[in-house]
Amino acid sequence: MANVASVLEGALTGRQRERLRVVARVGAEFKLRCWLVGGGVRDALLGLPILDLDVAVVGATREFADAVAAELGGVVESESQFNTFKLRAGGERMDIAMARRETYARPGALPRVSPGMMADDLARRDFSINAMAAAISEDGFGELLDPFDGVGDLRLGVIRALRPMSFVDDATRILRAARYAVRLGFAPDARTEMMMNRDATHLGAVSGARIRGELERVFGEDKPAEVLAALRDCGALRAIHRGLDLPDEAIAAIGRAGALDYGGDRVLVMVGALAYWVDGGEREAVVSRLDMSAAWARVVGDVGAV
Repeated sequence: MANVASVLEGALTGRQRERLRVVARVGAEFKLRCWLVGGGVRDALLGLPILDLDVAVVGATREFADAVAAELGGVVESESQFNTFKLRAGGERMDIAMARRETYARPGALPRVSPGMMADDLARRDFSINAMAAAISEDGFGELLDPFDGVGDLRLGVIRALRPMSFVDDATRILRAARYAVRLGFAPDARTEMMMNRDATHLGAVSGARIRGELERVFGEDKPAEVLAALRDCGALRAIHRGLDLPDEAIAAIGRAGALDYGGDRVLVMVGALAYWVDGGEREAVVSRLDMSAAWARVVGDVGAV
């Protein structure tokens, strides 16, 4: 089994390393093994800074999360129905999640969750490059779990979905595929690209709030227009709402707006630029479809009033 200890040491800041030591120490007290998972492992292997610390623990409980928070001098801010805990300490956040398995009752539904092992937890993830875990315990720090050859796909520069029905189970993964591809300079492999085109229609079954959250992440990317173009080309924007099926000139204009510095909320700038290109008769429907926040809806209304 590969060990990426030196890679992790180089990617983690001193503060991040100390936080993981605390998690590992509390894990040892609870007789639980803890793993850095997902994007942190991916970015470390790519030589990029680790922006988020996401930890998976087999058998994680609220008691464990509270103990970690106390050691860090922080608090557990929130707890999800899936035993995912958001910790805040010193103005920084960390996610600790119970390793789990998931099943989906229907397209667009939230998953049914049950406790699982790390193999289950990695198998439920979206893409091979996000389905890796590195041990953070002192004995075996950096031990890499990579059951789907994410390392190989990092070398090839491809986004590869783990399962044939991945986008049927959760169509928001299509938006994430486009984001990762543009951000990393990767491309979906042939099967994943086919699946994106085939399954984009399932975005129609996803709640507006979840779609809005994914679009907010798109707007926060360095190249949001390229992500939107990829989503338009695979039919994802049209599947979300017909008013979002944007022409090339709209994509280009949104890209220019995203590059401007208004000294304010960049996401709201992007919402306004998008709304400008939505046909006036569709704007209210788009606001409803995306279950827009008051701030987003106000921007769309202001654009319509110009």
